[in-house]
Amino acid sequence: MSDSKSLNVNATGYTIGFALVVALICAALVSVTAVSLKPMQDANARLYMEKNVLFAAGLAEPGQSLSVAEVDAVFDRAIVARLIDLRTGALLDADPAEARRFDQRAARNDAATSSAAPANDAGVRRLPDRAQVFFIMQGDAVDQVVIPVEGLGMWGTIYGFLSLAPDAETVRGLTYYEHRETPGLGGEIANPDWLARWEGRKIHDA
Repeated sequence: MSDSKSLNVNATGYTIGFALVVALICAALVSVTAVSLKPMQDANARLYMEKNVLFAAGLAEPGQSLSVAEVDAVFDRAIVARLIDLRTGALLDADPAEARRFDQRAARNDAATSSAAPANDAGVRRLPDRAQVFFIMQGDAVDQVVIPVEGLGMWGTIYGFLSLAPDAETVRGLTYYEHRETPGLGGEIANPDWLARWEGRKIHDA
């Protein structure tokens, strides 16, 4: 007869150990899944943001379903992405493809590539050293300039795009692609009728 002790599955130690092993396995699976899905999530986020560049410029209807290929085709045909130095106002020589991929929010959140914002009513605390600008072209002429905008709402930061005429004063379009505003007064920022009211207004008296 063997004198070895049999495993007592009813013991507290066994239960705790089993739960710990299961938790570790689940954590590993979640981590692997998150890492593997991140490139797809980043690509989808960029596609959604670029769709809103088109919406602001009137190159697509808000809510219109567009594939990556369709968005790329519009960018190739009519949009030139550039980077601007917010400290000097100078356009930089970055390649348009690099400018299009630029993660402005990440730059703003990095102390090495941003600075404290001056006092402002929008609640913006930091400004990136560089920012994206999208030139909407008609042939060789600039028809619109689309710039990213952000500001503090009631429940969080609101992100969007503002399209201006070549005079850099007249609003051509406005769209918001991320916000936490609740239905009601705050949620009006997603109302197409409210957004349409901005067209033709001047940014300094809007």
